[in-house]
Amino acid sequence: MEPGGMRKVQRDKLAQSLVQLVFGNAGDGKTHYIKRQLQQCPSSCTISVNEAFAPLGAIKKLRRLPSDKPDCAIFFNFTLLPPEGRSFPLHNLNNNPESEDKQTAEHTLYHRLIEVIGWFFFDLLILGYVEDRDTGLSFRLPGGLDWVIYVEVPSRDLTMTPEEMLEQFCGDIPTLGLLGSARKVLNEIPFIIDEEVQLVCKYLKAYKEKRIDRFYEDGMFNVLAYFGISVTSLTFSTVKWCTTDQNSSASISGSSYYKWN
Repeated sequence: MEPGGMRKVQRDKLAQSLVQLVFGNAGDGKTHYIKRQLQQCPSSCTISVNEAFAPLGAIKKLRRLPSDKPDCAIFFNFTLLPPEGRSFPLHNLNNNPESEDKQTAEHTLYHRLIEVIGWFFFDLLILGYVEDRDTGLSFRLPGGLDWVIYVEVPSRDLTMTPEEMLEQFCGDIPTLGLLGSARKVLNEIPFIIDEEVQLVCKYLKAYKEKRIDRFYEDGMFNVLAYFGISVTSLTFSTVKWCTTDQNSSASISGSSYYKWN
């Protein structure tokens, strides 16, 4: 295809769907920003892009969206990190992993998965049609309905700037780099989400979604007290608390993040 033809394809596809690459430092609220946008859409779906990503699973979720409804949204939540930041299940390699050292095997698996993801986005955004080769299940991106696609750029390395992480991400998945528009999320009011706070948030989210049977109340309040958190209100749909500092408060509404009010 001639360069001019490729640019025309890109313009045509962008007219059908807006691809927004949401990037920023870890903890700056990228997921929170995207979920706020999804709340304004009549219908949306969230697809996790991690070590277990497979086109078939993504297609099944995409097919649940109403193909005739405008202003729908798709959220691709990238948590996939290079081998330096995460271990990969080596048994997924087709060749014998024992013949390679662990580091080489993990890099091999990572690049194979990135290639699969790259072709998935090429098919979806350039061709407007993606199909699972094994089952034949497919999804066609409807045109003219102003669908929005949000892609959360993962925070790969704390030593890198958000712009460097975005550049590296687009280098791995060129289609997103060509078609996506960057949206940087800035943390205007500093807050800290450390591992302990994330653990509490995940616990509360699991309870709301009934993935655990019940609260271990004594232990739960001991955990919150350990973090300097006093429970002021606890309902099945919303959990609110305030820190021992009366000038700040936090809230969760059915997800594993919180924001300072």
